[in-house]
Amino acid sequence: MSYGPPKDLKKEWLENRVKELEEELKKQERLRKELAELRRRLGVKSIPRSKIEGREVYNPDGNLVGTVQELGVMPGSGAVNLIIKTKYGGVIEIPWLDVSAAGDILILSKSAI
Repeated sequence: MSYGPPKDLKKEWLENRVKELEEELKKQERLRKELAELRRRLGVKSIPRSKIEGREVYNPDGNLVGTVQELGVMPGSGAVNLIIKTKYGGVIEIPWLDVSAAGDILILSKSAI
């Protein structure tokens, strides 16, 4: 059993899949906006970029992943990603939604490496 489209339909299949995912992202964006509004009403404030960049990032098990170098924004969805220089010297992107706690350090909700 193979995953994905037949070779002769690959482009059409991919284009349809992109449309499906874009629609799903629109739904998620509406939920994100509603959540942001509820948090605003509760007095939850945004964290400035300057308070995130340079912070160490840890997996849930306490192992260091690396250090936040920058924040990135995904075109079309507005999703925010952490751009992290790993302890091994590579660079990875982690969605902000995968951060479970933010303070002097950032703790992820699932392992990144």
